[in-house]
Amino acid sequence: MLPGKQRRGAQNSPSGIKAVVTGKVLEKGGRPNQNYISIPIDPYPNYVGLLFPSGQNHTRVGTQFQISSILVNTNGEPEIGKTLKYKIYKNSYYWWWEYENRRDYRLRYKSNRNTQLVQEGSLISQHQAVPIDFTPEDNGEYLIEVSSG
Repeated sequence: MLPGKQRRGAQNSPSGIKAVVTGKVLEKGGRPNQNYISIPIDPYPNYVGLLFPSGQNHTRVGTQFQISSILVNTNGEPEIGKTLKYKIYKNSYYWWWEYENRRDYRLRYKSNRNTQLVQEGSLISQHQAVPIDFTPEDNGEYLIEVSSG
């Protein structure tokens, strides 16, 4: 990074990014000579990884579902003893037809989205992945958010 310059946008990226710097020089005879270098940029000191049971992206209502979580540094090595906070949200999507004018039988399509927090907690990172247990009480789509610190 150049002195006095800040990385614009890097702190807003969802994960590590790669910068590609390209250089092009023209030789005396006019022939171009071009080269590039890739530079990894890690805007975060740690990354959270989630592992779902093999081949499972769904479960039955009332059945315990276990998601494994691990915290690693920029080299991919586990970070031990740090607090991880997790939140599980339920996404709901509803749609219906509503009469705009009953006399002319004009219907209008209506929809609504709703996200609701259903479970939250914290855990301490270990050398191995730490399980997060969750038992869904309703059918639907769930979002799992895990953050460090």
